[in-house]
Amino acid sequence: MKALSLHPMYAVEIAVGDKPEEYRTWKTDYRGDLLICSSTYNDGWLYPRGYALCVVNLYDIKWSEEDECYAWQLKDIRPVVPFPVKGKLHLYDVDDKLIKLAKRKANVQLFNWWQFDLEIIKALEEKKINKPKQAETKKAKVEEPKYEVAKRRRPKLRSI
Repeated sequence: MKALSLHPMYAVEIAVGDKPEEYRTWKTDYRGDLLICSSTYNDGWLYPRGYALCVVNLYDIKWSEEDECYAWQLKDIRPVVPFPVKGKLHLYDVDDKLIKLAKRKANVQLFNWWQFDLEIIKALEEKKINKPKQAETKKAKVEEPKYEVAKRRRPKLRSI
């Protein structure tokens, strides 16, 4: 499925239905289902960063004279069970096997229906981070004392 990464705040606004248009400086010929993902940009602790949030239908793109950019018309919002996504510029492909539609619709309290999944993902990520590397467990690193090397005088070359 084609995907689009947005700042987390805008991705959440689309997922809860508050933002029926996305403004871009470029257009595409693609029409159909589009996976909305939040980028890793830090908009604050309230917003999920680096996750797929919903699937929308991109049905039209119009030039907006007022905003001087393209207004992507979005409808038919379907929340998904969030999963980590590495965002890219422009449209990119995400494997359809990763996308599972959520049973409940998103609302202003978007995090109520996916907080549990997020806690599981964070716990798995923490295990990866906190797990010591095998090389470190087998052999303890011994710090060698640092010695200052005295500067040697360079011998002068003399011409004969």
